[in-house]
Amino acid sequence: MELRSGAKDRAPATDDVRAVVTVIDMGLSNLGSVVHALRRICVSTEVTRDPDVLCGAAAAVLPGVGAFGDGMASLKEAGLDDALRNHVAAGKPLLGICLGMQLLADVGTEHGVFGGLGLIPGRVVRLDATTRAERVPNIGWCDTASTTTDGPVPRDGCFYFVHSYHLVPDDPRDVAATVADFGGFCAAVAAGPVWGVQFHPEKSQDEGLAVLEAFARRTAMTAA
Repeated sequence: MELRSGAKDRAPATDDVRAVVTVIDMGLSNLGSVVHALRRICVSTEVTRDPDVLCGAAAAVLPGVGAFGDGMASLKEAGLDDALRNHVAAGKPLLGICLGMQLLADVGTEHGVFGGLGLIPGRVVRLDATTRAERVPNIGWCDTASTTTDGPVPRDGCFYFVHSYHLVPDDPRDVAATVADFGGFCAAVAAGPVWGVQFHPEKSQDEGLAVLEAFARRTAMTAA
């Protein structure tokens, strides 16, 4: 695979990406890198753990790293689980990143069985190494194949992953991109206002910034 060159600060492709995006603080991720990436494409951001703030948000990003059960416990403690469901029910865009994508599922099976947000019907299960070269956790760059142009990954690309589990949607139509490694797994989902990416766009250089730009454009179109 080809490793992409380092991304440079740049202006947004069009003015319509200048939108406010609310970044959810689960206490389980480095919010600074996500906020910095959004600001590099001229997107205004706010960080919150307050469900009332989320209620007024035009769009939200749910980043996270760590275990599924811990992530859901953090959201429930703050009342953000129901706030996120209400956000999506109102047709407002939501982007889940890494653990944030996994929490979109019905059920997670990491260190037990835990209920998720139920926004993408499906289960989160452990990766299976299918060759001697594959290791779990999967850490590094993986080539992705897009299954739709109307989603977070509109074209094939290469992104940075750090994970041991992956989301298996019940409906194949919710899969927006795949990776062939580990027997094949879902790298991105798209269903209505909900997008999710298993990789870290904030660590994926220019192609990662393009994913965030696409989400910001979608936010602007929804808010218009």
